[in-house]
This record gives sequence, structure tokens and C-alpha cells, in this order.
Amino acid sequence: MEKRRYKLNLTIELDTPLDKLEKFKSRVKDMLQAREAIFDDSIIVKFDTISDNGLNVLICSYTDSVDYNSYLAEKEDINYKIMRILQEEHIELAYDTKTVLLKN
Repeated sequence: MEKRRYKLNLTIELDTPLDKLEKFKSRVKDMLQAREAIFDDSIIVKFDTISDNGLNVLICSYTDSVDYNSYLAEKEDINYKIMRILQEEHIELAYDTKTVLLKN
């Protein structure tokens, strides 16, 4: 095996401004391109779908970290960096919630 796939589906809150979403995507793509272990031609960061509870972003790439421990370390570091970008851009992840209205 020459490479392993990193894949993540994020659901971002529906009311996130599109310019913030575009900036987030750009920052994630730049972060992945800067990593030595990632194959640049494999990077996908796309606004994939609109769901009931949010905006889905697909993040996918391949890493040359084929040893399972090094792959998990690479994956963990990427996840931390993505979470940091979300925090810096003040973007919240969406959660499946329900609103219940009670009549008096």
C-alpha cells in the first residue's frame, strides 16, 4: 500500500454566511497543501450538500503515512488543525436538533 485516504464530512450550521464557508474551505485546502505527507493532487474540499440541519463539507485527501500509527497521528493532527480553523473563523458545527413548541 502506497497511501491511505483521509476523509471527513463536516456539517456546519445552516446560518453560516457563505463568505465564511468559502474562507474555511480555502484555509483547509491551503493547510492540506502545506503538509508534506499529503498528495496535493488528491485534495478535495467541497461544499457537498445542504441538509436539514446544516451545510455539509467534504474533505478528502491521500497521505503517504501508510503505517497505521503514523496514519492516525497524521489524521489527528489534521483534525486539530481543522478544529482550530473553525474556531478562528467563528464557525459552529451543526448538531441534529429539534425545536418543540408547547401550547399553553
